[in-house]
Amino acid sequence: MSILYKSLQKLRRQENETVHVPSFVSEYNSSFSRKKYFRIGLFSVVLLGIAMIPVFFVQSRLDVYQKSSSMPEHSPVIVSEHATSSVQNQEEIVEDPSQVEVENQYVQGKSPAPPAKPVILTQNQKFQEQTALQRQQLSDASERVRQQYPGAGSLYQSSHFVEEVADIDRADISQHLKGYSMLGLDEHLEEHFSRKADRNRRAMALNREMETAFAAGDREGVYGYLSLLRDVLPGTSPLVLKWEGTIAMQNADFEKARDKFSAVLNHSPRDHTAMANLALALVKLDQTEQARLIFRDLMVQSPDNPMIQSLSKALN
Repeated sequence: MSILYKSLQKLRRQENETVHVPSFVSEYNSSFSRKKYFRIGLFSVVLLGIAMIPVFFVQSRLDVYQKSSSMPEHSPVIVSEHATSSVQNQEEIVEDPSQVEVENQYVQGKSPAPPAKPVILTQNQKFQEQTALQRQQLSDASERVRQQYPGAGSLYQSSHFVEEVADIDRADISQHLKGYSMLGLDEHLEEHFSRKADRNRRAMALNREMETAFAAGDREGVYGYLSLLRDVLPGTSPLVLKWEGTIAMQNADFEKARDKFSAVLNHSPRDHTAMANLALALVKLDQTEQARLIFRDLMVQSPDNPMIQSLSKALN
């Protein structure tokens, strides 16, 4: 009995000492396992979607290729050639050999002539025809200018070209240039200004040589350079007239100097050097009143002119 009693007590103690696990722990473990399985399933779906992207892409390309291969071919065939400097579009029409034979029969007179085919001009042919038309318009306009101004027959061979064109009224020029095309006018103006620039460079070089010779008292050198300057510029050029007036003043030919400097002022009214020399020539010719008027204008326009002091002494 004692042994049985001890065994029962031992079982009771063990039963009392057993730790009971709360119910929320088992619930937590079950919810964690559900979340784990959900994440695994979601990850699998994402991987499957990524793997299907190339499949959809390849399928779409195959559909496009099948549609393009099933489309009928067009006729005639248009060939585009890209050149390095320009783009020319040409059309090539596939002809039937039998049609060529029929055309040969038409040429030999065996059959009635076929209806005329429309002519298809390429871009190059259109440009050539347009250029030829523009050149013809330029030639016609040049002929009208030569008829209006008879002295302009040798414009390109004469050094008077620039001065003659400069003397033409601008309204007349615009009227006679209406027939000029843009292409021809550009070529004409380019040649005109190139010739004018070359003439001005030579004139300025001769002017510097004349100034050096005049300062050194080399009269023969001045005359030689003036002769060359007359070959470059027309006799009515202000630069030529100014040097002729200066030489006339040096030779005490005051009437000639007055005429030359007056011509310079008619062309360039604000040329202060010509004004001072004209006033000095008038003083030498005892035309003091006119000289005073020019002197007053010179004082207003160019008060720092170095010739004002000498003119003031001559007038007083």
